[in-house]
Amino acid sequence: MPLNWTIAFPTVHFPLKLSYHDQFFLIGSCFTEHIGKYLSELKFHVTQNPAGILFDPHSIAYHLSNWAQEIYPVPEEWFCYNELWHHWKYHSQFSTTQKNMSYEQAFASSRLAIQQLKTADWLIITLGSSYSYRLSPNAPQEQLLSYGKGYFVANCHKCPAQWFEKYLTPSSETYELLYSTFEIIKQVNPKIHFLLNISPVRHLRDGVIENNRSKARLIEAVHLLVENRPDTFYLPSYELVIDVLRDYRFFDIDKAHPNYEATQWVLQYFLEHYFSKETQEIIEKVKEIVSAYQHKPKNPDTQAHKNFMKTFYQKTCELQKNFPFLDWRKELEYFNREESYTL
Repeated sequence: MPLNWTIAFPTVHFPLKLSYHDQFFLIGSCFTEHIGKYLSELKFHVTQNPAGILFDPHSIAYHLSNWAQEIYPVPEEWFCYNELWHHWKYHSQFSTTQKNMSYEQAFASSRLAIQQLKTADWLIITLGSSYSYRLSPNAPQEQLLSYGKGYFVANCHKCPAQWFEKYLTPSSETYELLYSTFEIIKQVNPKIHFLLNISPVRHLRDGVIENNRSKARLIEAVHLLVENRPDTFYLPSYELVIDVLRDYRFFDIDKAHPNYEATQWVLQYFLEHYFSKETQEIIEKVKEIVSAYQHKPKNPDTQAHKNFMKTFYQKTCELQKNFPFLDWRKELEYFNREESYTL
């Protein structure tokens, strides 16, 4: 009898099938970046983390509700620490030495988010942790005067630990935060659906027991949302890594982040069970072109490589003709850079 090294995982019931005609808006933890990059490479229409990586439900709900209500950041919300200008609600990728530059980048990103949230078909949220951080009474007086004690921050920006207090958000609070946020979004985009998942990244700096408490609260809140909202669904990213793969060889050296193989396995499950058969067939054609585009030739001056480029230029033209809703401009420019081909 052959050995079975994994548990059988039942297919999650997903009544709707995703396609290239859907627009995706992604927000959340670093695992969101994996999903968004993968979909983008496959030519899907993706808007991803306009405020940068966000881990906790308070930060995610804050931005989504603001974007749905067309609330922009204002210059007065920025503060300077260690020669950089920061915003408590934005990732440090928006922090620069010039206040105006930081503000303008965040404003432009918010403007894009507001536009895309109104037209998106799917909002994909990856929740990372139930732990949030709030300004404590030990924060500098100017911070407390500007923002107030208990103000939730999305990023601590390497400020002293005593400025903050750690808060473990109850499941009921996460549920209410996201439910009310979804209702606000529905007012500006009635067609949108919500796809929720829990990041399989283990927050070991919180502690093993604390990480499990945090994830458990997220899981409970998410499943209550799925049960109570017909427009809300679940992607089992967390269970696929933690309960099915469940081996440290599927994690990076920090034993916290899923490695490439684990991430690809989850993404492949996503494609096979959540996308239409027709879309999956197109994806296989797209993968072939994308792989050729990413190929780095050792001897680009050979006739073999020129034939390779010509072949994939012709294949890309054929796909553009058959699937005009896909954007092949960069691939066509790349494959045609040697010479103009007669088709």
